[in-house]
Amino acid sequence: MYLDAPDISVITPSLNMLPYLQRCSASVADQEGVSVEHIIVDGASTDGTSDWLTTKGNLVSIVGRDSGMYEAVNRGLSDARGGILAYLNCDEQYLPGALRAVKSVFDADTDVHMVFGDSLIVGRDGTMIAYRKGYAPRWHYIQVSHLYNLSCSFLLSPSRVTI
Repeated sequence: MYLDAPDISVITPSLNMLPYLQRCSASVADQEGVSVEHIIVDGASTDGTSDWLTTKGNLVSIVGRDSGMYEAVNRGLSDARGGILAYLNCDEQYLPGALRAVKSVFDADTDVHMVFGDSLIVGRDGTMIAYRKGYAPRWHYIQVSHLYNLSCSFLLSPSRVTI
């Protein structure tokens, strides 16, 4: 664990997704130039995830039944200590240097509350399926439809957000 708060906390909900979770956590662990707390919230998987988590000292794990993905994310967020928060599903990964780039945006401008980035969609074999450009949210679109940015490309600084 960190003596000081990490730069970024990444929350990953999980339920019977071990092969994906292993790749996801490796992509977070490979981030350089930034301190990262990776919190895995597992809903009592039966695929060996709990055993695997006990071997990973670099991860924070919360294991126990929950009502689903959103409760798991909220449980992780309540324990997060980072100045920047992210939500990364098991079947998502960060490219090398992604979190350092995000931190540099927040460091460069204290008026930045959230960052949206581009995303690559890949198949199980790693081949690229699609590219999704990140856009600034437009509240009138979101109110009548959905958030058109992927959650994996959205990071925010809760200390800068006023609700």
